[in-house]
Amino acid sequence: MEDEHVIVTLRRNEFVDNQVILEKAVFDCENKTFGSVLDYMLDPREDSHGHAYSSREREVCDAISAYRKADGRYERFLLTYLDANENPVKQISEPNKTKVGKYPDAIILKRERGEFGENKTRRYLELVADTTEMGG
Repeated sequence: MEDEHVIVTLRRNEFVDNQVILEKAVFDCENKTFGSVLDYMLDPREDSHGHAYSSREREVCDAISAYRKADGRYERFLLTYLDANENPVKQISEPNKTKVGKYPDAIILKRERGEFGENKTRRYLELVADTTEMGG
């Protein structure tokens, strides 16, 4: 690969048209925890491969941050990674303790057309954040 970054996408678990998906490049992703990747994704500042988040993207950041803050009160925060067909694969029960590299299938390869029509293979980690009510 040309550089060792992974394109990470993050979205809320909702089924709506025009869903806002956050996207950033993360270097050395396999050696980071899911929690540290999530923290980076929730930082609205510009990254080396992207732009600062728009107001709609900031709303998604705020909603996911609220999910995390509510964790353990009445709701439980859920973080799941997806396969190449956007199907849920694995729910990460302890994102702050679990390294991305623990799950080799978390990073998927996608073929894309480059800027000049060339084929490129890029590495992706696609995450979905959600909450569920805690039983009691």
